[in-house]
Amino acid sequence: MSLKLDPKAATGVPLLSEVVRYYLDNYDKRKPMYRKHAAALPMFLECLRDRPVDQLKQMDIEDFCKMLCRLPPRWPDEVKRRRTTVKAQAELEHPKTISPKTFECSYMASVIPFLSLAKRIYGDVGFPAHLTVKGIEYRGVRRSGDATGNASG
Repeated sequence: MSLKLDPKAATGVPLLSEVVRYYLDNYDKRKPMYRKHAAALPMFLECLRDRPVDQLKQMDIEDFCKMLCRLPPRWPDEVKRRRTTVKAQAELEHPKTISPKTFECSYMASVIPFLSLAKRIYGDVGFPAHLTVKGIEYRGVRRSGDATGNASG
């Protein structure tokens, strides 16, 4: 029998999953952005891995945003079809990637308020106050004038 220790119990630092859960549980589910947050933040958690929040680094945020820009339009369909992960899907070459509008209005529009709340509520228990998406730009294979598709593309 192995004893599993809860990392939070040992350090007092919450896991990223707890912070994401808190954010989603306390967000007004009647607001239109809730659906986007409920889709984007679990992917954020999957990509950054569940770990104590004091272990998060700015490079994790940078890598997440670079990964987003490598995803194809309608990437959730491709993940299901290929039975792969979002990160694995981003590693493949795609002739087209998610649009700048999707990058900004879905993913950044979810990560920005999440980081703000996380710093405010969890900053005194280890959430890094310096984490930001400020200055991160879309680097995918689309231009603003291209057809945009749906919310995940």
